[in-house]
Amino acid sequence: MDQRVWAFLAGMMTTLVVAALLWLFGWFRASRVEVAGLPTPPAQATAASLPTPSPSPTTREVAEPPSGYRLAGVAENAGQLYAVVEQPNGQHGIFRQGEEVPGLGTVVSVGGEKAVFQTSSGKLTLWVAPAPTPTRTPTTPRPTPTRREPPARSPAAAGSTPR
Repeated sequence: MDQRVWAFLAGMMTTLVVAALLWLFGWFRASRVEVAGLPTPPAQATAASLPTPSPSPTTREVAEPPSGYRLAGVAENAGQLYAVVEQPNGQHGIFRQGEEVPGLGTVVSVGGEKAVFQTSSGKLTLWVAPAPTPTRTPTTPRPTPTRREPPARSPAAAGSTPR
């Protein structure tokens, strides 16, 4: 191509880039939020100034969860949260809010890394916990395989015959 064509293309590209930058700058400037007119937020309450809720019979927490139950995880599908509970027999069940977990209670809420259950003795909160690591069992010693040398080949088997 001719040098004049290249010069024209370079000038057009430069003009387009400058125009785009000016438009972008104007758009950002026009959409800026007025900060000075916002009211100041109210002061935050400190922990010392908040009243301590007294436990009631409906919010009694269970001290110890039943043996063998573990919250293996929390799952989500279409905005619905599910508690993945490992039961004492080793099976996993997936339960949503309001469902009954056999031997444990009813799922009250699921969120984050915890699930709250309503048991016969009060509310129980289970947090996601890793599965216990299996204890290593001693293995029986296996004999070390010995290397066996291949049998010596006769000259006839190798393809050469003595003369």
